[in-house]
Amino acid sequence: MDYPKVFEPEIQRLAESLGINKVVCTRAGQERRYGDTYHTYTIYTGNEDSDAILAFAKEHVCKNNQTYEEFRNAKTMDDHFRGYHTFRRIPEGYKYEVVDPYCD
Repeated sequence: MDYPKVFEPEIQRLAESLGINKVVCTRAGQERRYGDTYHTYTIYTGNEDSDAILAFAKEHVCKNNQTYEEFRNAKTMDDHFRGYHTFRRIPEGYKYEVVDPYCD
């Protein structure tokens, strides 16, 4: 189910200035009934500045500012339902995943 993320022209120029070749969504949706929702993106880039790429992903790919560690230590239900993101280096660039907890 890989499909490329399409940005507005000004965001696309910003992505190119960061050395991002393309962003592809590799997973979107629930894996099971009443389960959490996952959004997984592969960010193809040769840029080693992970802070800049993460900032771009959090703002323009799929908005989420809470890390998994912050989610695990959530003190309120508000923090819990904000979900979390993970970000890691892979050979093609970076893997960015946002998880939104199920709520009925």
